[in-house]
Amino acid sequence: LEKEQGDVEELERMSLVSFLARIQGNLAQRKEEERREAAMAKARYDAAKWDLEDLDRRFREAVREKEGLAGVEQEYQALLDEKEEVLHRQGGAQSQRLGQLDPPLDQGEFVWDGDPDSLPTWVPGSGPVKVYKRPEPGGRYLVGVDTAGEGSDYGVAQVVSAVTGEQVCVLRGRLEEDLFAQQVYCLGRHYHDALVAVEVNFSTYPARELERLGYPFLYRRREEGATRGKLGFLTTSGNRPLLLGRLAAFVRQTPELLRDRDTLEEMLTFVRNARGRPEAESGAHDDCVMALGIALEVREQGGWAEPAGGFPALTVTRS
Repeated sequence: LEKEQGDVEELERMSLVSFLARIQGNLAQRKEEERREAAMAKARYDAAKWDLEDLDRRFREAVREKEGLAGVEQEYQALLDEKEEVLHRQGGAQSQRLGQLDPPLDQGEFVWDGDPDSLPTWVPGSGPVKVYKRPEPGGRYLVGVDTAGEGSDYGVAQVVSAVTGEQVCVLRGRLEEDLFAQQVYCLGRHYHDALVAVEVNFSTYPARELERLGYPFLYRRREEGATRGKLGFLTTSGNRPLLLGRLAAFVRQTPELLRDRDTLEEMLTFVRNARGRPEAESGAHDDCVMALGIALEVREQGGWAEPAGGFPALTVTRS
């Protein structure tokens, strides 16, 4: 019995030793974990401290940069005023007309859900469309479109009266081709389904996209031997001088029909290069000039002086 009781006491002592050892092991493990967590917390603190110092440095730099820009808006306006004064001194119908211009009646963009049976919605704001005259009841219009080329060119659509050639609306912006085509679609529908002539020298995409969207009246050029006109307006070495000559005559004879400042300013920087070819001078644009030229050339081709006249048989077909 004494032996058995001794065995029990021995086992109890061993259990107590194991328990104490287990506690000591757990304490060491927890201590190691706390040490790791402390190291990670310090690393996060150091990173946050560095980010805060970097943010503070960048903030101070931005403040200094802002202080350096003080007066820039006034300088920019002064440069614009100086530019306009230089243009006025150049003389001519364009510069005289610049001083007589009224601001647009409206500016904004169109929103359309893509349904051919629904009409576009006009959204006023700072969009790329400037309205100088709203569509008149029974009025007939046409749209000349110069697509954006390479570099910093704009996509431009000029809306003119089919009867007088008066400039009534201008779309001018750096838009992706599909968005540009959609704005042209809306513009044409807004102006009583105007005839739309899209230049296809650089890209045929806008013209093809308008066709895909189901625009009802798209210009088609005549080509010898063809049974149907080809989609779009093609500017060539043969028709370009005629187009620009007619545009120059229109400007000289009826400058009061021009209403857009960007167009007139482009005309004043449209010069002859070293080879005698009329084009925009270095750093300037000619998108508005060419779009207006296309609109007036198509008007001339169609003989649209008579408001009751029909659309030309070959130049216009329903899509």
